[in-house]
Amino acid sequence: PALRGPDRPYVLFPGGGDIQPIVVERRHLALFAAALSGVVAFFIAGIASAQWLVVLEFLNATPFGELDPIFGRDVSFYVFTLPFLDFARYTSLAIVVLALLGSAAAYVITGQLSLTPEGVQLGPRPRQHLAMLVAVVFVLLAAGAYLEMPRTLTTPAGIVHGESYVDDVVRLPTLFLVMIVAAAGALAAAYGAMSSRVWPVGLAVGAYLVVQVGGAGAAT
Repeated sequence: PALRGPDRPYVLFPGGGDIQPIVVERRHLALFAAALSGVVAFFIAGIASAQWLVVLEFLNATPFGELDPIFGRDVSFYVFTLPFLDFARYTSLAIVVLALLGSAAAYVITGQLSLTPEGVQLGPRPRQHLAMLVAVVFVLLAAGAYLEMPRTLTTPAGIVHGESYVDDVVRLPTLFLVMIVAAAGALAAAYGAMSSRVWPVGLAVGAYLVVQVGGAGAAT
């Protein structure tokens, strides 16, 4: 979608002096984007295919009949389900982030996204597209914070393996706050996509970074 528009050449470098300008036809740019997407998809598929055992274990998961004392989940969740959810989330996050970066670059090349003295200039379609991708990123970040909570039972905490006092008092509340802020960020980015405003996206990103940095400082 980022390459749709009038069939005209795009000036990548205006040139100057004895240096010739660099001009790319839209069809050539579309072919390059398709080839690059194919290469990236090939590498992501190669990495994902190495996790076939994680998927197989998830599909054939069997309850252990024992619940953890903190979250009340069957132990099989930590053995079979949590690794699969991590795999699905990380793969999805990588795809969406690459799509966001690639789309932003395409909009810059085609002149639909630019930075001027008045601020960021972009049309309705680029704003909707990029803001919705940011919203999906926030949804995946919220899911990551949600999955980090039960992971405290399976990670070392000093000399103790599992949830520690710091996890219970600081880390779990912080992860819950991060999840809420990320979910709110997704809603703010979606609102920015549907409206004519860009500031909700910037506000969501800033709030998430503040909570993440503050949470990291509190945990240490």
